[in-house]
Amino acid sequence: MIGSSSHGTKVFIAGAPRSGTSILVFALKEVFGLPGFGESHVMPVFQRMVHQLRAYTNGFKSISDPVMLKKLDKSDLERYLFQYIRHFYSENFPQGSWIDKTPSDEAVFGLPLIESVFPDARLIATKRNGIEVVTSHVKKFNSSFNEACLSWVNAMKGLVHARQGCRHLLEVDQYEFLNAPEEVSRRIAIHLNAADRAEQLANYFANHRVEQSSVLGTKDRVRLADTNWSNDEKELFKQHCGKTMEAFGYEV
Repeated sequence: MIGSSSHGTKVFIAGAPRSGTSILVFALKEVFGLPGFGESHVMPVFQRMVHQLRAYTNGFKSISDPVMLKKLDKSDLERYLFQYIRHFYSENFPQGSWIDKTPSDEAVFGLPLIESVFPDARLIATKRNGIEVVTSHVKKFNSSFNEACLSWVNAMKGLVHARQGCRHLLEVDQYEFLNAPEEVSRRIAIHLNAADRAEQLANYFANHRVEQSSVLGTKDRVRLADTNWSNDEKELFKQHCGKTMEAFGYEV
């Protein structure tokens, strides 16, 4: 019998790759004792199912001919799917608490769906200066410059989408882990209903190195002039990412 998982601290982390998801999940596993895998990538599977279900059935709305598909209760099917998701997580985390991290733009877009399945979940979206993310993305994954730009932009668009559809969403900037550990730890601890863990969390950030892709000091915000990108790459970045950088308060 499929049922909902027991009550506990359910944390879902999503963000662009190289935006600070790893240091955050390590910190929360250590300080809060939350079980979880290094990376999850589970919810995007169900996101695609729901998206395809809705897109396919919506395509028949304007058809007046009798079609058997119209007998399908889409909402009822989604409820069964949501039950399965809850069952899947409760089997893997029978204590009812976990931390789930998926670093991808698709995962950020899916944060509202997570909250639909787990209304009591605490969502955390990581973000980071696009110049730093693109630099790190290319270096880590040997991806194309264009692919790295689009990955960051899509993740930030997903964050804008999530802001509109989530009630329990906290945004944190990787820069804060390095330069404002006390403040960001306070906000995270309050978000997780454990304000008494703030100091311990801040100590973790202060004593564990956050991944850095530049040789600049931790107090510096990276700008285009600080990179060794070609002029073509700088123009491509401004074309793809310039408006998004401005919207999130990052200087180019």
